[in-house]
Amino acid sequence: MKDFSTGMKAKLKVITAISHRAKLLLLDEPTSGLDVVARDELLDLLAGKISLSLGPEGLVVTRVGE
Repeated sequence: MKDFSTGMKAKLKVITAISHRAKLLLLDEPTSGLDVVARDELLDLLAGKISLSLGPEGLVVTRVGE
């Protein structure tokens, strides 16, 4: 893990949180410090997971206005 990029570390954190199958995910600025590509990939991952019918409810707090 020490060789992971910032984006890879952020994805790992989110995947770890999702893997616990919590019914509620509260994520405070999960894309902080990421470049545009990594941010978009992570937000797509979150949107896909949260929107699944059996997935968790989610709240993502971010300053990104897009």
